[in-house]
Amino acid sequence: MQDESESPEGAALVEAVRCGDPTTVQECLQQASQQQAVDGKTGRAPLHVAAAAGHADVIRLLLETDSSPVDPRDREGDTPLLTAVFKGHEECVKVLLDSGADPNVFNRNEVTPLWRAVQKGHWRISQLLIDRGARIGQLYVNGWVMLAHRLLAEGHREILSAFFPHAYTAQAGDEHGLLTAAQCGRQQEMEALLGQGVDVNWQASDGCTALHLAAQYNQVGCLQVLLKGGADANRTTAGGQLPLHLAAEAGHERCVELLCHATCKDAADKCPESPFHSAVSGCHAGCIKLLAAAGFDPNTLPVDGKGKGKGGNSALHGAIVRKERDCVEELVESGADPNLDHPSVLCEAIKQRDVELMRLLIQHGADVNYRYTPHKSVVQSTLLFILQQPNQVRGLADPQFSRWSRQDMLKLLLDTGLEPDCCFRCDCDESTTIIPQHKPGGASACL
Repeated sequence: MQDESESPEGAALVEAVRCGDPTTVQECLQQASQQQAVDGKTGRAPLHVAAAAGHADVIRLLLETDSSPVDPRDREGDTPLLTAVFKGHEECVKVLLDSGADPNVFNRNEVTPLWRAVQKGHWRISQLLIDRGARIGQLYVNGWVMLAHRLLAEGHREILSAFFPHAYTAQAGDEHGLLTAAQCGRQQEMEALLGQGVDVNWQASDGCTALHLAAQYNQVGCLQVLLKGGADANRTTAGGQLPLHLAAEAGHERCVELLCHATCKDAADKCPESPFHSAVSGCHAGCIKLLAAAGFDPNTLPVDGKGKGKGGNSALHGAIVRKERDCVEELVESGADPNLDHPSVLCEAIKQRDVELMRLLIQHGADVNYRYTPHKSVVQSTLLFILQQPNQVRGLADPQFSRWSRQDMLKLLLDTGLEPDCCFRCDCDESTTIIPQHKPGGASACL
């Protein structure tokens, strides 16, 4: 073991520590100090070795015999406490803490003993660290992820719930605690924090407020407490989402219902996407119904950075693309305009070979004579979409499509008012004639 220490005497001490023989360790300490036994490459002291091996008696002996610090760091910044926690040696952790080891120390990667205990699933050690003053809200990794949030993100709700009596003292400035309380439904702790003056609208680095987290995690009681305490439902995350967006996407109908009354419709209209888009993204028709009943506009289009709506991509279009029939039906019943997108949603239904969906859209006002000029001298229409794109809708060689599906779609369009010459009319000037181009793309050129 000569390569692990600075001297033969130090190597002997390290080996005795690793073996866990207090008598031999005592003898070696008479020949070499702990500092002489520090590994030249890793920086690991005998205390690190004892902590890794789980020898609590040896740790106690080393601390009593020598005046070396209880928190020496190796090259990675790990202390013996961090090492003992990582290995799950509870008795070693107790001895080190009793001797003054810092429960909030962190290594070069900003990992704390508590985070390491939770990461490894050492719940008893986690509780011990909390009891000895470890801060559960301490920031982790460059100050952007709270340990408490990581506990929740990895599904350790039960341990976080058990820690709450110790984790958060109700004091002003504990905004991180408020967010965590909202996320895991700790209503009592939230009320205590708010009572001490914690900012109810404090936003984390990603823009999330406690209200966002309560909405996302369906914590109805906490959401009500926050709204009563003055939480602003019109604040957005860095990605432009209101609490209402998160609740709608997750399908939390009670949260959606509460937030509909607290959210300004103008604020929702200025977001990159509407709450209807979020509900469609999560496939929640019930949330669509609630949004419409509250007066939100299902025809709000996505907004670019300049605040101008981009053509197409309505919530109805998204529901049709996802083939979410319940959402489609709820949207059209709520007043979604089937003529808002370009190409129209009727063209998307044709592309899906869905005659019933076509019929539903037509019943709610879809224009069977839809024409669109995406570029100068180019025209698209529902009729041309059927006639010119069988290779895109289905293989040209597919007789079932050619003989029946396309025929059914054409019949439906004709029965509901399709004007066959609509695709030959051009808005350019009266002398212009449209020549259908028989190639993929569904467009016709104006000559």
